[in-house]
Amino acid sequence: MADYNKFVFDEIRRIGKAWVDKNGDGSGVYDIEQLFEKIGEMSWRRLVDSKTVKQILNEIGVNPADYGEDISVIENPNFKPLNQHPRVGMTIAGILTGVNHDIDETLKRFIDCGVQYSSINLINASRSGNGVFPFKKLPDGKWDLFDWDNRYFERLLEIKEKFNKAGIVIPWCFLELYSWSDRKPGPQQISTFWRNNVNGIYWPPGDSTLTSILPDKWCKEFIKKICPLLDLHVNMFRIGNELPEKGLHERIRDLVRAEVPGALIDVNRNEDTPGQYKNMKIGQNYDFISFHGAKLKQLSDLNRKDYEDGPHDSWQDFIDDGPHDKWRITFSSDGARTDTRDKDGKLLTSKDSADNPYDWTKLKEFFRHMKKLGYGIEHQSRAKMTQSPNHHMIEVDWFNEVIK
Repeated sequence: MADYNKFVFDEIRRIGKAWVDKNGDGSGVYDIEQLFEKIGEMSWRRLVDSKTVKQILNEIGVNPADYGEDISVIENPNFKPLNQHPRVGMTIAGILTGVNHDIDETLKRFIDCGVQYSSINLINASRSGNGVFPFKKLPDGKWDLFDWDNRYFERLLEIKEKFNKAGIVIPWCFLELYSWSDRKPGPQQISTFWRNNVNGIYWPPGDSTLTSILPDKWCKEFIKKICPLLDLHVNMFRIGNELPEKGLHERIRDLVRAEVPGALIDVNRNEDTPGQYKNMKIGQNYDFISFHGAKLKQLSDLNRKDYEDGPHDSWQDFIDDGPHDKWRITFSSDGARTDTRDKDGKLLTSKDSADNPYDWTKLKEFFRHMKKLGYGIEHQSRAKMTQSPNHHMIEVDWFNEVIK
């Protein structure tokens, strides 16, 4: 468990300046008014409870009764028990492996705009060579895929404990195509783990990796190690990001549930169509499905008849036709983005048009509509699209407008 007492002390110092050194030499006294104000703020974010607060105050010699203060926890109206769905969410998917993302800074903003759900990639393609991964990199640049890096697992547990304590459910996403597949080509594959290691592991760029190689020895060992850490009876195991191959989903699902019986499983398919709910037998073979909605950027897109070969010729037909459990479905803004690269293919920075990758008015209207219908929603924050953390770009005010 994370040391929440230390975390609360650090957080109060950092965001509230609750301790004021009135003498300027380290011998000053606490500013009690600011102290109680910040404890109230922290409790609203569900980062402390009454017992913890009492323990902290006792350690610093402050009796709240002397000041007429009530230290009971202030409930955040957006908090929702972890086992209740649908949920409203926002994601910076690379927060686990991307150590430049500050967990507390991100979490503070997520809580302040009512986030209850946040997808996180278990492994990301290494575009910069920086970050923390489940395995270690050797001096010669190769990877030892079976030499586990404890820094990764410690960061994972910190994220899980802090996010869950704040009422945020995590779909943990396993396979992503960017690091090896020619379906998502790019320079990030030049020294990919899956073809540059000392273990004889080799994932070809073609679809044979998906159809016949996975899950390989590494996948099986990783699933065995990671799944017991993820709390998969409240969080979910998402098999992959925009992942093809129905058979691969079945093989991975069975491995996960062998390690954690009854584990919640989420899917996100490359064919992001209204027929996937039925195809994947959501509610029977899998628990949840996330749609990235490449063709869902505004309300009018619901009526586009782009799927005449499937059981539903439009998303509106799927919504109207039923039967399906709306609470098992989350619509993401990932496919609603405009352009995050310049004309030469260079990833835009926060100073470029990645500052404004969505039609905010149309996306807000779409999200509000789907939420009102009873579906889950998840916003892909623009902060994840830049080359720096840019926590200030997390859309707190806009998302509060979405969910109100």
